[in-house]
Amino acid sequence: MFLSVLLLFFLYSLSLSLGASNAISQYQLQNDTLSTCLVLSDGSLLIGTTSHIIKLNSDNLTVNSSLPLNTTTNQLLLPLNDTGFTQNILSCQEQECFLLNPNDLSVTVSVSTSPTPSTFLFPTTPDMPGLYTEGRNFFVGKDADSQIVSSISKLQYSPSGSQLQVMLVGSQQERVINFPRKFLTNFQQNGFVYYVFHLPDFGSKLQIARICSNDTGLEEDNILTLTTYTEAELQCDEMTTPDSITAATFVQRNGESMIMASMRSGKTNIICTFSVSEINTRMDDKLSSCINGQGTLSIKRFSGSDACPTNLEQDKKDAITVCNRPGQFIVPFEVDNPTFGERVAFTSQIFSLNSLAYENIVYLYAGSDQTIEQFYFNASNSLIPIRNITLATNEQVDKIGFSSDSEYLYIQSESYVVKRPVNVCDSFTSCDSCVESGDPICGWCVLSSSCTKLDDCTTTPAIWQKTTSYCPRINDVSPSVIYTDQLMTNTLPMLSLNVSNIPGVISYSCVYNFGSDAMPSTTTSASIDSQNETVTCDLPPSSELPGFNGEDTILSVVSLTANGVTIISLTSEQQISFTNCSITSSCSSCLSTRQACNWCPFDNNCVSPLSSCQGSLSGTAIDNCPLIRSPPNLTDYLVHVNLTQSLVIEANNLEVYSDQSAYTVDCILKDSQDNELFVLSATVGARNVTCDKSEFNVSLDTQTQPYNSTLEVRVSFSDKRIIIDNLNDSKVIFYSCRLMGENCGQCLSIESKFECGYCRDLDSCKPVKLTNCEQKLVGINSVNQCERPVIDDFSPIAGPIRGGTNVTIEGTNLGADVKQVKTILIGSVVCEHLSSQYLPGKRIVCKTGPTETGVITEKISITFTYATVNSSRPFQFLLPNLNPRPAEPAVGPISGGTHVVIKGVNLGIGNERSITLAGKPCAIERENEIQYNATQLRCISQRSSSTTTRGQGTVSLVIDGSDVDAIGFDYENDPIYRGITPQFFFKSGGTNFTVTGQDLNIIQRPRLIVYYQSTNATTKSTQSNQVLSDVCNPGTTIMTCTAPALRINATEVRLGLLMDNVTELLDVNVSLTLYPDPSFNTDFTDELRPGEIKDLTLTGTGFRFDIEQVKVNLDQIPCAVRNKTETTVTCEVEIPATASSSDQYSIRVTVGNYNERIGVITITTPPSLLIIVGPPFAAFVIIIIVIFMVLFSVFYHKYRQKDEQNDRLVFELERLESSVAYECKLGFAELQTDLGELVGDLTGTRLPYHNLHSYLLQSLFPGSKDHPTLHPPQFPSSKKERMETGIRMFYGLLMDKIVLLNIVHTLEAQKPFNIRDKSNFGSLLMIALHNRLDYATEILKRLLSDLVRRTVAESYPKLLLRRTESVAEKMLSSWLAFTLHGYVVEHTGQPLYLLYKAVKAQLEKGPIDVITGEARYSLSEQKLVRQQLDIQVINATIETEDGLMVPVKLIDCDSISQAKEKMLDAVFKNAPVSQRPQLSSIDIEYRRSPTDSQILRDEDGANEYEYGWRRINTLRHYHVHDRATFRLLPRKETPAPGRAFDYTGSLMVSHGHRTRTLSDAEDGTRIWHLFKQADEDPHSVFTNKKMVTEIYLPRMLSTKTILQQFVDDLFNSIFTLSHPPISPSYLYTPVATTFATAGSQLMYAPGSESLPLAIKYIFDLLDDEAMCAKINDTDVVHTWKNNALALRFWVNLIKNPEFVFDINKSAIVDSCLSVIAQAFIDGCSSSDTRPTINSPTSKLLYNKEVQDYKNSVKLFYEEIQALPRIPDDIMMQHLKDMSAHQAELFQKSQNEFNIESAAYEILRYATKYQQQILQSLRASGLEAKAQIFESVLQHTM
Repeated sequence: MFLSVLLLFFLYSLSLSLGASNAISQYQLQNDTLSTCLVLSDGSLLIGTTSHIIKLNSDNLTVNSSLPLNTTTNQLLLPLNDTGFTQNILSCQEQECFLLNPNDLSVTVSVSTSPTPSTFLFPTTPDMPGLYTEGRNFFVGKDADSQIVSSISKLQYSPSGSQLQVMLVGSQQERVINFPRKFLTNFQQNGFVYYVFHLPDFGSKLQIARICSNDTGLEEDNILTLTTYTEAELQCDEMTTPDSITAATFVQRNGESMIMASMRSGKTNIICTFSVSEINTRMDDKLSSCINGQGTLSIKRFSGSDACPTNLEQDKKDAITVCNRPGQFIVPFEVDNPTFGERVAFTSQIFSLNSLAYENIVYLYAGSDQTIEQFYFNASNSLIPIRNITLATNEQVDKIGFSSDSEYLYIQSESYVVKRPVNVCDSFTSCDSCVESGDPICGWCVLSSSCTKLDDCTTTPAIWQKTTSYCPRINDVSPSVIYTDQLMTNTLPMLSLNVSNIPGVISYSCVYNFGSDAMPSTTTSASIDSQNETVTCDLPPSSELPGFNGEDTILSVVSLTANGVTIISLTSEQQISFTNCSITSSCSSCLSTRQACNWCPFDNNCVSPLSSCQGSLSGTAIDNCPLIRSPPNLTDYLVHVNLTQSLVIEANNLEVYSDQSAYTVDCILKDSQDNELFVLSATVGARNVTCDKSEFNVSLDTQTQPYNSTLEVRVSFSDKRIIIDNLNDSKVIFYSCRLMGENCGQCLSIESKFECGYCRDLDSCKPVKLTNCEQKLVGINSVNQCERPVIDDFSPIAGPIRGGTNVTIEGTNLGADVKQVKTILIGSVVCEHLSSQYLPGKRIVCKTGPTETGVITEKISITFTYATVNSSRPFQFLLPNLNPRPAEPAVGPISGGTHVVIKGVNLGIGNERSITLAGKPCAIERENEIQYNATQLRCISQRSSSTTTRGQGTVSLVIDGSDVDAIGFDYENDPIYRGITPQFFFKSGGTNFTVTGQDLNIIQRPRLIVYYQSTNATTKSTQSNQVLSDVCNPGTTIMTCTAPALRINATEVRLGLLMDNVTELLDVNVSLTLYPDPSFNTDFTDELRPGEIKDLTLTGTGFRFDIEQVKVNLDQIPCAVRNKTETTVTCEVEIPATASSSDQYSIRVTVGNYNERIGVITITTPPSLLIIVGPPFAAFVIIIIVIFMVLFSVFYHKYRQKDEQNDRLVFELERLESSVAYECKLGFAELQTDLGELVGDLTGTRLPYHNLHSYLLQSLFPGSKDHPTLHPPQFPSSKKERMETGIRMFYGLLMDKIVLLNIVHTLEAQKPFNIRDKSNFGSLLMIALHNRLDYATEILKRLLSDLVRRTVAESYPKLLLRRTESVAEKMLSSWLAFTLHGYVVEHTGQPLYLLYKAVKAQLEKGPIDVITGEARYSLSEQKLVRQQLDIQVINATIETEDGLMVPVKLIDCDSISQAKEKMLDAVFKNAPVSQRPQLSSIDIEYRRSPTDSQILRDEDGANEYEYGWRRINTLRHYHVHDRATFRLLPRKETPAPGRAFDYTGSLMVSHGHRTRTLSDAEDGTRIWHLFKQADEDPHSVFTNKKMVTEIYLPRMLSTKTILQQFVDDLFNSIFTLSHPPISPSYLYTPVATTFATAGSQLMYAPGSESLPLAIKYIFDLLDDEAMCAKINDTDVVHTWKNNALALRFWVNLIKNPEFVFDINKSAIVDSCLSVIAQAFIDGCSSSDTRPTINSPTSKLLYNKEVQDYKNSVKLFYEEIQALPRIPDDIMMQHLKDMSAHQAELFQKSQNEFNIESAAYEILRYATKYQQQILQSLRASGLEAKAQIFESVLQHTM
């Protein structure tokens, strides 16, 4: 479980950068830090992190297994090599050691240490391994950490490995005077153990320590101390005082042992080497000198020394050795002078070092930041750099290790382990890179063409080179160019390669590599000469060459291979070329090939230089080719249309075709589709081609001219046609001066190359050289001779007064050049000329400047260099403006897509406009249709990344850079879909759907999308289709939609919602069932008679609709549907009495869109008796019938009475069924309603918590607002000093545990000291001791213990703590209030507040009777409205003083005070009640219009009055409509008594009883709100709506279901251990079995489970008391815990959230919370009493949940009991810290309980029973305390 929570591992492979990369394996930790990496014998890795031990597979470093640890510190992993059992890895961390099996990490064996715990054993550095020596010994180096001794420990473990004995180095002095040290490396050699370490705080020295591995130690101060410890200082010649020493390692080569150390000084980093033999010699010499009485033994960093003995006997001298140092020689000592080393390399900053002996070579690896520098030792022991290995981990290299077979390198950093091979020869791909790598083991194996070790070159013969001069090479290749025609004729059959260093004892092949996918290579045979200098290769046949694909040359790299291995290849510069000259088709391309080709002008083809032809052209000079050129100074030829003229083409080298008898030359002009426009015969001249004259009739217009045509010159002779090269791709451009210059000015501006001019006599633009023109104007300077300029039109016609509008002016003769336009003015406003958009003679564009006088209307005036012109109509500068609320709608989803109408004035002026809504662009619709005086714009909102504050979104309109803003559009969260009912519809559509969700009403035109599949009849393929419904009618949480018609053969379709751009709802993953339309039978047997009321039964199939969805009509006569089954519909119809026999009525049924005439029914009347039997007999029959009727009437009257009663009962049941259906349907809709927006309302909002002072006052003294303990005690001035002295003395007595307990027991023994006194005394006692919670806890423990004994002795143990009948019980409640305050605020406060808000919100969704307190949505049966009431929801808006519009939901039956309270809740959402206006201090102003408003009151003298009843005014009384606007105003006058009165809608419990009753009006009238309470009132307007009240009980279930989420959240926050971590000051975190304290924080180790310490502590206390009382019944202990925690604390807070929060709790909310609290009480009970049908509804309501709660509570208590106990000292320290913390909170709130006042109030109780207390103190042997108490009484009397 810990692994899944704390650590997520992943594995991937990557490459290290080293020339060509080698693939490596890499393992990365996530949210963890690597400490230790241990290479096991099988190649796998065991790594220790700060929280895990992980085994990695050897091949790819994947996780094999993992062991989570209860620690966050470094790990130490040591192999036990000779234990002979599977648990052979020792792991130590956090003062704990255990053995583990690397093959099964789940099995661990604890290891004990001696001494216990050992501060000298456990690791502080992750990179310091232990050294194993013989005899089951370890040496471990431990860095310094604060005052913990840094030392080298020798560990000796038992044969089982389960015990460790620690022997410490140094004397007591070393353990007291500690210098931090940083261990760098360790090794063992020749019976010695060596540790190299750095002393950063002692001159940054490098030291080496030596210990004999067989040192058994000597006991000193009950601690074993090593006896052979010797130190020496190491210094480097070139860096005697380094800034830092970062790494060291042990190296052994050729029998010489060395220590390599990395040092840094400034920016210089070096590696220095030290001789181990020299170090040993100097250490031995120091010991020998001391044996001979010379010098002293000491360690320089410690003061003091031991003198060497001077009179030692010789036999004792002879017995002393370096590993046998008796007596005075056991003290640690240091060599007098440093041992010097030699610099061997300069490096970057090094963090780790290690060496490896591999293939008789010793490598040194130096790890730095993301890089490893690799060296090797040459024959003279010099350190030679090889390469830098760049890592991809972006971390410094902390440690370098090797596999047991030395084949792999393991690189360790903070979060990575990287595995890579030591041998990287195969990473070099060429001989040169191989032998130049500098790696001594790498050489080039020639015949395998690979870089290998010598032993790996196994070819025959084995040719292995180490120098570049012996690498195989191709020196030259001949020929370098091969023409394809040569391959076809075999004129060049061989390729010659000049080679060197190629062995001649094997056969070779040549491989031609083309790099083509179609043919990558081809192989030919080869031979080598006897001198091994020339290789001859066959050329590939042309059929084996890849395609040229339009290219003239293919390049190929030739490789020499042997036995399939490439020995050597040509370089890129040596590639040979295969050239195909014939692939080119023109002279210029032929002579431009990569290789030299020749052009045959008469054959019109390209050949190789080896071929010949007539007039062959060679070389690379394209100018030798026949070609046509561009005209002088132009790129194309210009031809004026519709004029006869010749076309002369510039040409070169066409003399060969000048013989017209032999050659035909044509000029061909083609269009863009390559169609021939003109084919003109031509004559070839010396340097040109002259095409025959033509009129060049080309149809042009202003859009298509000038027109470009392709130009070709074609030479034809014999059967050949040659197209002359068009070198510059020159074209012929057809143009028309007339079309290019529509007026004089425009004509004069035409480019001079077209040679156009304006002919005034012809009034047209003409080609002046081709036209007879008498009055011609040419060039822009002639424009002044044109007609005067004219402005024809301009747009737009209006712009903003700030300017910035681009005005486009079109006209005639508007200049010929941009420089001729001098100024443009609109009145006096300058319009800046935009020259880049100027069209000479025709169009001028300028940008308006700002006006100085605001709105103006002026003409446009343009001044040219030669004239001035004015527009005929004016341009308007206008001021655009937005309406105060310009956007409709004013809200939209953040996904955008809302079609918004922006309203204002002058919105269409200017050119460019943009709209932003709340800072996001809104795309304008149909912009080209906007008129300048537009009053509205339409746009579509775009996606926003966030919502806006309601009423704060800005609408911004920018017109030509001028902006205008208004508040008016808000982005809100996208609608949320919850569900839809029903989940079916009929093919005809029309089914009414109810969609539930959140924020549905922010969409303008929502629609349903129905997706379905259809099959194409032709292709049989399936297609996806969709159909949209009509626009739905959205509300905030409920939206009604009508199903579309969908006549397809399908039974199931998918549903989506089209809600602007909210793409998440396009498919809501809901399937709907598609039913066929209902089918009705057309046979009717019912007989209907005039004036008859009769039930009509319709039969059929598919009646899956609801009863409300079907309508039946007989023509215009409605038939009221009374009942419906799956096959019948029964309706009641009344036939008019005027209907006559044989009248026919069509029966029409409507279900949604289904509207069908299903048949006809005929009216029948009984035939007249006279007609049947004749008059005489009829009279006789009538007399008989009359007699019979008289006799029968008596019997029939009673029968009819019974029948009428049955009819009434049936009708009542049908009405009841309809009402029940309505209630159930309403309840179902309510179940879809989500109160989750309450959570959203709290986001970013501070809950209205009471401060600590107010919370404790409410909890300890409910209902009290001004308690005596809030103030200093008030004494008369004459007695003040004496009284204060007495109180201080008494407080001192209270701080004596024995005295205090004596006083409490004495008071409780007095009968007048009643329950109320005990409760008050317990609270006062906690106030008096609240600054010493640890002491208060001790008192509480003793009082509880005494109470347990008394309760058990009375044989009623389960009654313990159930009621507050003792000081201990009240003190426990108060103690919990103090100790759990932080926990409530940090953890349970939010779910408790959400529950309160949810109950309040659910209640306010329906009507609440302000008089009776009954509500529609009550959880309490006694407070449930049991009658129907039609209500209308009013979505209103409150206009605040700062102009914000706040939405609020009201009900039309709300009283004015209820509406007022809802408005205050909306405006001051989640604000403390104490910071809100009082209800009685404000009035509601209803604003029907800006000029019509009214103050609303509950009673205003115009209340509805009837039969002694006066009704409270409601919103319906004032005819308040939906979307109404209100204002909250301060009340200016007090209403006249009896005429204007406000009834609070809350009936606040916290403010006492309500002020009015049912009959308290002054005039004796009775007051009512929703229902009159006198059901017998014959005038009651609700009599006809009275129903069986039990119908409404399911509404309680509906309300309970809606609120259940919040009830469960609160329950889970209280009765589960698994919840998010919170403030550690109040938590108990059971993760390990060892405590650690840090200030106010108490925890085992960070974990995900937490619990307040107070709960764990009090539960353990109750468990202990039960054990002492020998109570074995677990139900009893369970009941005690329930009574202590749930009943005395949590239930109290649930029923009274006003204790915690600054809120007003109404009576109806109180009744609902009481039901929930009772469910909590039942859920905590251990009894298994099941409710029956006669049980209270509150019991039945939560019956199911109670059973689940019981299981959860039982598990919760068991989990707490299983947690480790809290030691008393730690709990007491925690309580002290809590007291200090709460004192800070009191000080911040500037409210604090007065301890002296609390002591004085306690003293008042003690004074009342002073004699009894004195007697008890003396009887307990406390005479001195009794005298002090008497003194207290004297001072305070």
